[in-house]
Amino acid sequence: MSDQETDPQGLAFNDLGTRMYVVGSNSDAITEYVLSTPFDVSTASYAGVSEEFSVSAQDAAPTGLAFSNDGSKMFIAGATDDAIVEYHLATPYDISTATYAGAGEEFSVAS
Repeated sequence: MSDQETDPQGLAFNDLGTRMYVVGSNSDAITEYVLSTPFDVSTASYAGVSEEFSVSAQDAAPTGLAFSNDGSKMFIAGATDDAIVEYHLATPYDISTATYAGAGEEFSVAS
């Protein structure tokens, strides 16, 4: 994993445990890994650069990651803007289909 991210800040799994997603503040991106045995991180392999999703346009220091129960939404917590940022996924848990929901869909936790 250090080849993709040297400062991991958060992780999440898809509903089946066959995909693991890591967000880090070094790459400012979400990196996807494939697990050959569900929820067994020792079986993880890098899904490839095409399965990375940059969040740097919304926050340069992402610190957390979560998905909605059905995988149609993804959320990051960001330290730069102290906000929760929402993304919509056209295909559940497929980060290559993610689009930023817009500033109106962010939640500030600064106060």
